Amino acid sequence: MKETKESIFNKIAFPIKTDMNVFKSFLSEIFFNVTKRAKREMDLFLFNEVIGLPLFVSEKIFKVLTNNALFMSKQVFSDGLSILYYGRKKEIIELLFQILDFNIIQKINYDDTKFFFTYLHS
Repeated sequence: MKETKESIFNKIAFPIKTDMNVFKSFLSEIFFNVTKRAKREMDLFLFNEVIGLPLFVSEKIFKVLTNNALFMSKQVFSDGLSILYYGRKKEIIELLFQILDFNIIQKINYDDTKFFFTYLHS
């Protein structure tokens, strides 16, 4: 029986939640394996394959984590996703605010946020 990403992740989710370094190591290994298999650097489309969200959502997260760069480093990948999953409340709020600030004007628009979460839910 072939395991899905979800079933593999669920097996290791508990230990990851107990140690941030284990989680970062896990993310670094994912980054290495995915980029090696794809034989290319982590760009938006490869990132989208890894996190499995709608492209619009992946793109916004990718741009925030990379500061609009074309490629994502292993460090940015593991640090950014570990903050979203395991970060302190303040770090998570700051990162989510950046993701939801579509016009980059230090304000979150209700309609944009609703649109974003509609895509996230799909």
